[in-house]
Amino acid sequence: MKGCHPVSFRTRLTIDAFLLFSLVWGVLAGCSEYKTSRVRITHFDKAAFHNVLTLFFDGVPPLEDEIAETGLINTESGAGAPDVRKLPEVNWCVHAPLKDCIRCHGNQQQESFSREVQLTASVPVLCYQCHESLAPAALKGWVHGPLAAGQCLVCHEPHKTTTPHLLRDLIPAMCYSCHQELADEMALENVKVSHSQCMSCHVAHTGPKPYTTDRVPQMCYECHESLVPTALEGRVHGPVAVGQCLLCHNLHKIENPHLLRERVPALCYACHEEATVKLIREHSKESYAACSNCHEGHVSRERPLLKPIMQQKREEIREPESVS
Repeated sequence: MKGCHPVSFRTRLTIDAFLLFSLVWGVLAGCSEYKTSRVRITHFDKAAFHNVLTLFFDGVPPLEDEIAETGLINTESGAGAPDVRKLPEVNWCVHAPLKDCIRCHGNQQQESFSREVQLTASVPVLCYQCHESLAPAALKGWVHGPLAAGQCLVCHEPHKTTTPHLLRDLIPAMCYSCHQELADEMALENVKVSHSQCMSCHVAHTGPKPYTTDRVPQMCYECHESLVPTALEGRVHGPVAVGQCLLCHNLHKIENPHLLRERVPALCYACHEEATVKLIREHSKESYAACSNCHEGHVSRERPLLKPIMQQKREEIREPESVS
């Protein structure tokens, strides 16, 4: 085959004979009646013949019925005008070396007609020839498992795909193929769009911190701008003041409101001793088990992080005591 991988003479004859037989069989399969003196097609099964063509060749136009079903026939120009067929455009992401097969496959003779084509080097060494920054010697920090094992093709296609970066599937489906436990936690009905875009928080290859693109809380501030230290006014909750978002929140699990690691008040008791909380005078009159009813979780102008309405109520309770 000129311009592709050369095959032996015997193999070429076998391939040509097989293709010719299949093509003839496809034509005959579409014929329902024959005459002995001359082959005459009285009924032609276009669908059967089309299936044979698409089995061996790329770019075969779809049948008229298929075009009509997908609404690709343009009849806006008038009933008498010829049909204008337009196939849907596909935005392919093409691997640069695909335009020069020799870069990966070389000029060596192909021994057989097989998809197991010979490469100039094995994967991932072949990949490192262009992607030098992903070679083991250049990697720093935390490395994604497939990359550390040199399994580039676990995530990427070698030639072309319809997904960015030659990924085998769209995100997050691509990630869930390995991280199935996260797919179970990230129920679609409970997750915002940002939580299904893994690359918003994670890097695919290597990063300075485990699992994340940047250290917490800078990564959190990219979406939660109101919690940036320069934007905070009033009294700030301790974990927020030191940027320890993950003390209270979980990045993925969503069983609890606001992605809290535990439900209130168990979460609060991790830092505030329950016995001490019960001794506070106001808690004898209010349900101290519902902390978020009275206190803000991040910042408040009142002490101790009281909500404005609760501060007003607190002052009303204290006024009669001072008069007496």
